[in-house]
Order: sequence, then C-alpha cells, then structure tokens
Amino acid sequence: MDASFQISQLTSEISNYNATIQANNEKINRLENSYTKILGDQDELSMQKGEANRPEITTDLWHGKHANDFMNKRESIKKEYNNIMNNDVNVLLDNISEAIRQLKSTNANLSSLIETNQNRIRTLRQMEED
Repeated sequence: MDASFQISQLTSEISNYNATIQANNEKINRLENSYTKILGDQDELSMQKGEANRPEITTDLWHGKHANDFMNKRESIKKEYNNIMNNDVNVLLDNISEAIRQLKSTNANLSSLIETNQNRIRTLRQMEED
C-alpha cells in the first residue's frame, strides 16, 4: 500500500474518532445536566415528603374506621416516597453515572487511537521524505 493512501485512511479514521468523541462529549454534558436536575428534584421530593403528614390528625379530631383507613393510606404514601427516593432515584443516578463513565472511557480509548494514528502518519511522512 502506498504511503499517501495509508495517510489518507489514517486521517479519515482520526476524523471519525474526533466526531465520535464530540458526540460522546455532548451526551456526557446532557447526562451530567440530567444528573444535576434529578438531584435537585430528589431534594424537592424529600421536602415534599413532609406534606404527607399534613394536616396533622389526632384522635381528638378524628377517630374510627375512616381515620384508620386515612392513616394507613398516609403511611403507604410515605413508604412510596421512601422507595422512590432511596431506590428508584438512586438506581437512576447510578445508571447515569455508569453511562458517563463508559462514554469517558470510550473517549479515552479513541484519544489513544488518534495518537497512535498521528504517530503512524508522522512515520509514513518521514518514510516518504527519505
């Protein structure tokens, strides 16, 4: 294979790698923004959890079967809040973190390939000059 053709192929690969890195960086930015937004929403959800205790119901105000049913539903809502906050949101945040880690790892590998190709191009150009 002639050197100029190899250089052209390597240059094309570098261009493709750079395009992939750029696309991955955009994905990383979107994922990081989503992560931050979800953290904020999780804080808001945590603050809203206290609303499940309002109004405060005492046996002086309300008692009997309907009061017990209401209190059971209230406890169920609080448990769901806890499940969402402690499980669902954390799993989502972990998944986002893992996706970011994978994209960064891919970018590091592509950067290494770019460097390798650039070195090969330099070598081929030196061989052409000799």
